[in-house]
Amino acid sequence: MIHTIESGSSRASKCISMGICFVFLLTSSQTLRAQIKLVFPLGGTAFEDWVIGNYNDVDTRPIADSDYRGGNYTYDGHDALDIGLAHFRKMDEGVTVLAAAPGTVVTAMDGAFDRWAPSNPNPPGEIGNLVVIDHGGGIRTTYAHLKKDSVSVQVGDSVIAGQQVGLVGSSGGSTGPHLHFAVYQNGNPVETYKNPDQWWYDPLPYTGDVPGVLDSGIANHWPTQTEVEAGVHHQGIYSVEDGSGQLAVMWNYLYGISAGSEISFQFLRPNGSQYANYQWTDENGLTVGFWNIGVDLPSSPDLGVWNVNFRVNGELISNKSFLVVEPIPGDFDLDGDVDGEDFLSWQRGDSPVALSRQDFDDWQETYGTATPYSAVSTQIPEVSSSTLILIGILTSLVRRQLVTREV
Repeated sequence: MIHTIESGSSRASKCISMGICFVFLLTSSQTLRAQIKLVFPLGGTAFEDWVIGNYNDVDTRPIADSDYRGGNYTYDGHDALDIGLAHFRKMDEGVTVLAAAPGTVVTAMDGAFDRWAPSNPNPPGEIGNLVVIDHGGGIRTTYAHLKKDSVSVQVGDSVIAGQQVGLVGSSGGSTGPHLHFAVYQNGNPVETYKNPDQWWYDPLPYTGDVPGVLDSGIANHWPTQTEVEAGVHHQGIYSVEDGSGQLAVMWNYLYGISAGSEISFQFLRPNGSQYANYQWTDENGLTVGFWNIGVDLPSSPDLGVWNVNFRVNGELISNKSFLVVEPIPGDFDLDGDVDGEDFLSWQRGDSPVALSRQDFDDWQETYGTATPYSAVSTQIPEVSSSTLILIGILTSLVRRQLVTREV
């Protein structure tokens, strides 16, 4: 879709981030008054399920960018809100994209691949799945990067505010699951957050004012880029018999870390005493991205529940806990019981301890049934999150990794 440049326009730019090419103005559009009010175009909860990672670029100078607050939650030529999820696992749950106001569908595209990421970049010029709605009065909204086969409207359909039009994906020119939501008035992009009360029924606070995490947990290794994109899995239990050298990494999909913020990761033993406290001043900050904080466990960590507290400027952002246990024969998932979940843990290959086929055969003979493992359905239910105890650990030797991803 092309938005034509009006007569007398002083400057035009291209947005190459969306998988569509838009020609637009960044000047007079900022002073236009809203003729409609918008509901937020995503289902779920702000700052828990998703977060705004980029706003419109309101700096009209070439090779320069600034969001509406003068911050760096944007990039040069960006014409929309980028509202991102933590990872593909969250995308696969199905996050609904909603019409922001009543109108008529004028563009509906579907069928494009929807899992582009830094480790699997999209081809140049890739056109993604999208919907464009005309609201009258020269106002149109665009919903881009949608999930494949999720577009639920057709050209000519009338929609109401809050009606589902698709699901969040990563199609087109995308580096991860998010919605690119653009508002145009008379062919010009509008930064609605310059006048939020005029444009929104319930405007959100600026992302840089509310640091937090979309997801976090513990891993026994440094997560790879592919794992970060897919969604790192939480490991909640360690066995004391695994000995020294075990790695405990607290991972965080986080946002809103301002430059100069005071960062603290405090690790507490089961008795509440401090095991370690890693602190630093982050000079650069992080708009939206991924941090790892990890340490080696001692040879004999205290049994029980350990706690990890992540604070920004003294405010608790995330708390995760982990359990160190004495192993029980046949208890492959280290939950303190020998039951069918141990079989599932062996079959899925997600046991916190290394297991062989012989381990399974011994378990089957002692605790299991005559049903061979190969006959079990591949539709394995995941263990309920309510049964998991979150975990994290550390020693005086602290190691840190930083991986960032632009939404």
